[in-house]
Amino acid sequence: MTVATVLFSFGLAGFTLAAPDAPIKAPPDRTDHKVHDPAVRARKLREKLHLTPAQEPALQAYQATFRSMAHKGGARSDRPARLRERAAADARFRAQLTSVQQARFDEMQHRRAERHRS
Repeated sequence: MTVATVLFSFGLAGFTLAAPDAPIKAPPDRTDHKVHDPAVRARKLREKLHLTPAQEPALQAYQATFRSMAHKGGARSDRPARLRERAAADARFRAQLTSVQQARFDEMQHRRAERHRS
């Protein structure tokens, strides 16, 4: 008696040969978030903060800081230095905003910190 004969006799052949109804999806790639795209991030900052053309140089300088940080890479031991550099960039950019924009920027930063904690 073959394996196929045994499966057919128990009615299991259809079970073993049946394809799933829906294809199995791979888990989402967390590194593929568009928020890491500098152009998308700049657009979101412009929209959410309602930046004026006069504030554009501050935004460009802010982004330049992150580009230079990304090119440096760095080991885990460099994390405190990178956090200080980011805090300084945040403070320089925030200083160029109006009080209403500063409040919104602070809220955005708080939400970002919340996402990274979880």
